Amino acid sequence: MAQPSKEELKEAFKKADEAGTGKLNFNQLKSLMLAMASDEQKAEGVIEQIAELIMKMADINGDKMVDYEELVKFIYDEETDPKEKMREAFRLCDTDRDGFICKKELAEFLKLAGDETEFLKHAGDETGDESKLKIVVMMALFDQDGDGKLSY
Repeated sequence: MAQPSKEELKEAFKKADEAGTGKLNFNQLKSLMLAMASDEQKAEGVIEQIAELIMKMADINGDKMVDYEELVKFIYDEETDPKEKMREAFRLCDTDRDGFICKKELAEFLKLAGDETEFLKHAGDETGDESKLKIVVMMALFDQDGDGKLSY
C-alpha cells in the first residue's frame, strides 16, 4: 500500500470511525485499509492479514482499538527509539498480551512471516517435525530463564 499523506489518512480515519469515538476496532481498521488499497491489493486478499498485523503493532495501550495518534506513529514511525521498535516487534508475537511469547505464538508468527525470513528460507520444503524442531531450537536459544516462554 502506498503511504498516504497525513491529511488523506485523517480523512479516511474519520470516515471509518462511524461512531466518532476517535478509535477504530478491527473491522473499522479493515474498512479504512480497503478504502485506501489499490484494486490489485484488494485482489491479493491480504488486507485482513495486514489489518490484523497493524492492529497488533499499532495498539500501544492494548485496548484492541487503534486511535489516530497510534496509527500515525505506526505508519510514519515518528521518532521511535530502537527499544520501542523492539517492544512493538515483541507485541506482534505476543498475541495474548500476557508479556511472554510461548511456543504456539512463536509458531504462528513464523508461519505468518513465511519464506521472507532468512531462518525459514525453505519452510515450504519442511515437514511438520522440522518446523517444530526449529521452534524448539529457537526457544532453547532465547528462553533465558528456562520457563518455556520468551520475555522482553
